[in-house]
Amino acid sequence: MTAKLIKAALLGGLIGGAIDIAYAMIVSNLSTGMAPDMLLRVVAGGVLGREQIAAGGLPEAALGGVLHFAICIVMAAVFCLVSLAVPALRRYWYVTGPVYGVGLYVVMNYVVLPLSALAVKSHPEGLRMVGELASHMLGVGLSISAAARWVIGRG
Repeated sequence: MTAKLIKAALLGGLIGGAIDIAYAMIVSNLSTGMAPDMLLRVVAGGVLGREQIAAGGLPEAALGGVLHFAICIVMAAVFCLVSLAVPALRRYWYVTGPVYGVGLYVVMNYVVLPLSALAVKSHPEGLRMVGELASHMLGVGLSISAAARWVIGRG
């Protein structure tokens, strides 16, 4: 079971992370002209602080990418672990995944980002919020729950 758990967490975290970061890169570029490497440096800024975002380069962008995917894999691992105790999470993956995505959105925007080195206090509004919420529900949450269902089983 351990091998299946690791495989599901990696699969769900990597797919969900790829969808989420692709969405963020496209929207950031179209709305503000932010280059993809700058977005990844902003992710790393959550650990390094604002000064490193502007002064940083490829190493900071790479760190941002690693941090982003590590967080997504941990999110997937949590879902998979809980789904072992509550198999209905895998049985109804098409409902529980998007619900989990809403929870992830709330935790990221209202807990993690405010506590990060960037101390983000503002939150997306309007269509931006709807898009980010949809990305977390369908891109991240659904990918994680589908991977758990596919790899670990129905339950």
